[in-house]
Amino acid sequence: MTDTYSSYAELAANQIEGVDYQIVVVDIGSDTSCMTPHGGGIEAGSSEMIEEVAGNKYNQYRFEGLLPSGNSVLHITSSKFDEPQALTMSAKSKRVLSIHGTSGTEEITYIGGLDKTLCQSVFYHLRKAGFTVELAGSSIAGINPDNYMNKNIRGMGCQLELTTQQRKAFFANYDFSRPNRVNKSEAFYNYANALKAALASVTERRVDNNTTVKMHFNGNYKNGKGNVGENYVTSSKLTQTASSITSEVSENYATKIQLDNIKIGGENLLRYTDYSQEGADTHYSCNYEGTLDISKYTFGAGLDTDAFMKNAYVLRNSQDIATAIANGYEYSRAKWKSDIVLEPNTEYTLSMYLYKGADCGEVYFSVYPEFSDGTSGLRVCNSDSITTYTGGFERLSKTFNTGSTSTSFSVRIYNKYDTTKTTGTSQIAIFHPMLEKGNKASDWTQSSRDMATTVALNSKIEQKADSIMSTVSANYTSKTDLDNLYIGTNNLISNSGPYDLNGWNASDGWGISLVECTNAPYGYAIRGTNISATNGGFYTYPYNTLDQIIDGEVYTISAWIRASKDCRISLRNLMQDTRDTYTDVSTEWKYCTLTGKIDKNSAYVTHSVFVSTATCETNMWVEAHSFKFERGNKASDWSCAKADLEEAISKVEQTANKINWLVASGTSMSNMTLTDKLYSLVSNKVLIDARKIELNGSININDGLYTVFTNGRTNSLYN
Repeated sequence: MTDTYSSYAELAANQIEGVDYQIVVVDIGSDTSCMTPHGGGIEAGSSEMIEEVAGNKYNQYRFEGLLPSGNSVLHITSSKFDEPQALTMSAKSKRVLSIHGTSGTEEITYIGGLDKTLCQSVFYHLRKAGFTVELAGSSIAGINPDNYMNKNIRGMGCQLELTTQQRKAFFANYDFSRPNRVNKSEAFYNYANALKAALASVTERRVDNNTTVKMHFNGNYKNGKGNVGENYVTSSKLTQTASSITSEVSENYATKIQLDNIKIGGENLLRYTDYSQEGADTHYSCNYEGTLDISKYTFGAGLDTDAFMKNAYVLRNSQDIATAIANGYEYSRAKWKSDIVLEPNTEYTLSMYLYKGADCGEVYFSVYPEFSDGTSGLRVCNSDSITTYTGGFERLSKTFNTGSTSTSFSVRIYNKYDTTKTTGTSQIAIFHPMLEKGNKASDWTQSSRDMATTVALNSKIEQKADSIMSTVSANYTSKTDLDNLYIGTNNLISNSGPYDLNGWNASDGWGISLVECTNAPYGYAIRGTNISATNGGFYTYPYNTLDQIIDGEVYTISAWIRASKDCRISLRNLMQDTRDTYTDVSTEWKYCTLTGKIDKNSAYVTHSVFVSTATCETNMWVEAHSFKFERGNKASDWSCAKADLEEAISKVEQTANKINWLVASGTSMSNMTLTDKLYSLVSNKVLIDARKIELNGSININDGLYTVFTNGRTNSLYN
């Protein structure tokens, strides 16, 4: 389209505002704006969509053509659109969504712009809602810095170009004439709701205004930065609603000393649970002529379901059914040889993956107190039973209280054969058992005592006939290295699950979206779709962890990957001499790893999944999840990055001298609620930093001072 006018000043000199065109500005003070420079009759349907999406939540700007016909004369291309109110709104906004129209007889949305995060979110939500979305061509790509939307605070916006047919679909009978544009279709509202969800996913990262703190003050409270006395009484229960956790401080934690010793999950109290560790099976016992062995998980009909643990080492317990019947045995039982010492009257959670073979009738686990005379007490924990053969593993967890009779306990796993059978082998398998303090099962970690053993085994002194050889583990050659050793926990890729598309980008000619994946940590995998048959894929920048990556050191990247067709992929990043290392992937999930030395001067600053030129086809896709980038030459189980723990989840953190309560971004409400019993927190200072604090009920200040600092005030709602 050739424009009649090259600037707004030129247009305004020849057209009459309020007759030929109008400008609608609704500024509600939001940092996000929805805008169209081609509304009204210029590109029909753009104004209506902007008005619906913005609602009363975002700013909106609409330049609308009012001519009876020929409104294209009012079209000014976005890189030359300089209407002052539009530039003002863009300049004060952090994010801008700009909607346009383009020609086309198919219902398609072309997406472009420099705001990759918003573009990816829009791409995902529109496709999820069933709309066809493609990457915009160069003429409508929205990447020109002079584009009015790219003149916002962040210098980047998201531009949607909707075909004529797509905009017609927004109105009854595919009629987008001015009189009929009040009759909006279901497709219109579905499209608008998808855009609202896309904007919300990138703009709503704050705690809801309804966050409430309820507390009882005894002592010296100051409005501002002040002190609370020794008898400050706080809640015994932190309740986080709306998709987060509940953390309770039990009745046993009534003093500062006890509070300092609270541990909330994470430490595995069971040893020898990494079955790839040599000799792990020797630390288990088995009764009633059962057998124990460690093997790779290559059996069972559920290998596809359990792809995350395929070829992992598992502990198997087997019992011959005929022998068991002949000897009157009802079950075989596996247990740790050493008893586990636990605190009395304390909650613990036991969890593990269990496999029930086809000839096994029932599998479950129990916890028993053990006494010094060799006898056992009444069991304190009994899990649910797995009685149905699925061919795969199932994770069981059970929370229990240790009681007061003993501090020594045994963990037992029961293998009961199918009583309808007289021959065969009743078999179970165990994977990643974990016993931890608290009432919530967390992801498996190796016992810290086993980690110390593993590190110790890496170094040795060897005596030969003519020499003494001292060997230190190849990768950790000094005490400094050992002090900085990370074992299966320090992932340097943020949003590596992933849980959304934040931080992930598509290379040129590729699109990116989230797809559901039951095996992924958060239920989603990243899908890169080849739009133009060029080599490429998707990537993320390690800017927030780049300072933690040591130049010249050995690192390993890993991920689960599959594709819509057989192809070759490379996990490209900062590692030397590996950028042209490819691995074959297929339609089945494959665990891919790559190890190499870091070169911070590498041309590949990103972590990327890159598909080779020879195996690329239009519309093919590649999916990946559970990315991990870690120091060392061995890939370990996936864990989220430290940044994700700090920014993306709700948690209660206990350190030696404080409790940190972090509410996740985007959650709706958090309560600190007093129960009928009060617990004392001994502290010299409590700082409350909040926009609003509501104190409901009586407030007693005993032998203390209530001070309002300069510029502070108190308001009474009642006389």
